[in-house]
Amino acid sequence: RRRDRFARPANSSWRMDETAVSVRGGLHYLYRAVDNYGKSVASLLRADKGMEAAQAFLRKAVAIVGAGLNDIGYKTIESARQVAESGDTGSLATLPKGIELHVSYGIINISMGAESLAYAHPQLEAYSPRHLPLQGEIDLDGGWRLTAEIVAEIDLGRIRANADPWVAYVAVAEPARLLVRNRMSGERIRPLGLGAEKKIKEVMIDRKIPRGARRRWPIVAASDHPIWIVGHMIDDRAKVDESAGLIVQLRCLPAAPHETC
Repeated sequence: RRRDRFARPANSSWRMDETAVSVRGGLHYLYRAVDNYGKSVASLLRADKGMEAAQAFLRKAVAIVGAGLNDIGYKTIESARQVAESGDTGSLATLPKGIELHVSYGIINISMGAESLAYAHPQLEAYSPRHLPLQGEIDLDGGWRLTAEIVAEIDLGRIRANADPWVAYVAVAEPARLLVRNRMSGERIRPLGLGAEKKIKEVMIDRKIPRGARRRWPIVAASDHPIWIVGHMIDDRAKVDESAGLIVQLRCLPAAPHETC
């Protein structure tokens, strides 16, 4: 069964998800597209979770984003399906008319070219540095957020075992003032555990940050040096150890689809 609802004009950026639901005692799969406002604007309910079902919904979403783009070859849509199902953050599939499919942090985003970067990756809203309160948050573009929280009970074992790239524990000097900004020309970072410095631009290339996203990629910094290339690298000057005084937990959170009635 197919159902479409257009309570407002369709946006040119969509996020997709898949949910297993019970229908009359049987397992079905609900494919759903969510617009920038969190509104569910298209859905497809199938009794199977096969390749054809995923391709059908991808074609539908692409057709809406691409204003009637329906003539998409099998190889193109199948390549996009494989990227979507891989779930690998940073994966990208290019579709006709400049449409891109990005995978990021469990979200599949389909949109027009550069517009998709703000939803698939954390991006600054502007180039002016912003103050990040030690107990607070700031908004990034596309609904992403950066949060900071002082760690009251320090567990070095848990901190060192952290494997989430979107969470960073950093030691900051008092009086602490954290800034969120883009990278500066020629700026260098000291990778955690290494003595040598490396250009932030080279780090972004090595970590495969999309070229179009590098200029507005958020960096948490002290007044005189970078602290965290969000999602990728902590500076050794912010290393947490037994001598650390003030420790702050930084988190970068993507926009979450809102539940709708």
